Amino acid sequence: MLIDEDTKIIPGHGKVSNKEEYKNFLTMLETLRDNIQKAIDNNKTEDDVKVDSNITKTYDDLGYGSGFINSERIRLTFYKSLKKEKP
Repeated sequence: MLIDEDTKIIPGHGKVSNKEEYKNFLTMLETLRDNIQKAIDNNKTEDDVKVDSNITKTYDDLGYGSGFINSERIRLTFYKSLKKEKP
């Protein structure tokens, strides 16, 4: 609602972005959240999720996950966050 095709998004790091790239980023986060929640629902442990590169494969294949927040770290971050939400 607050951004349109002409809006420039200035991230905390990386290049200036736009609405389309923001939407792609949001979709990635939602997909990873859903994939990791499914793993939790299937009783996967933190260690299981940590080593399961299939969870992030789609985005790894696109070259994501090679920086400071690598694929393993993002899987663990989501896992810990989602596990805290449920007793």
